[in-house]
Amino acid sequence: MLFSETSRATPIQVPSSKASSGLGSRSMDAVRCVDCGYLARRARMQIGGWRAHEGYHEADTVFRNNASESFDFAPGETNAVNKGEIGCYRQAADLPSEIRAAREAKRISAVDPAQEVINRSRQCSKFFVYEPGVDPPGHLVEEKAAALEDDRRQFEKTLADFQVQLSAREARQNWRLGVYALIVTLIIGCVHIWASAIAMPSDAIGINFGRRVLAYTQTVASWFNRTF
Repeated sequence: MLFSETSRATPIQVPSSKASSGLGSRSMDAVRCVDCGYLARRARMQIGGWRAHEGYHEADTVFRNNASESFDFAPGETNAVNKGEIGCYRQAADLPSEIRAAREAKRISAVDPAQEVINRSRQCSKFFVYEPGVDPPGHLVEEKAAALEDDRRQFEKTLADFQVQLSAREARQNWRLGVYALIVTLIIGCVHIWASAIAMPSDAIGINFGRRVLAYTQTVASWFNRTF
């Protein structure tokens, strides 16, 4: 199988932030594994189903631009060199199987099957934009922290909206209470005037004024019943 050096110089293009917002519910835009923080290097699976070293390790920018199906690396803090393979930390795709399938499909190709697979556009709900210097477990911590911050902001917005609605309701209630108090005051005043007017003789000064006040009180009461 032939590999060209130019095929390994594929630049990393970070997609829009739409693909990296929140856990679980996110847009299903086309993304690439080469741009994802969960793309990982790990020790190759040995015959018998065991690995010389467990764990998922960062696939740095240099490796992403020059990925190959077969490579050696020293995982973690060990000094031992292991045969490595590419994997997905979130298990969203079986990348080793895809790479083997790509190799079998194109036995003679200028492009390494690993490059073809990780640069392939796909739909992935677990995509999270790669940040250089952060390993896959660190990206998961960052994603959960970002989701928690989004939840906090949403809660604060909901609380602020509720407080605005509550303030508006209290303002309406205070206005109504003010109107009720004014009407009650007017009624009490009118009752006092009416009582005083009854005690006066028919030709006393102010009796006509009292009758007018009584008529006005009846008018106000009628308006109040119609309005409320």
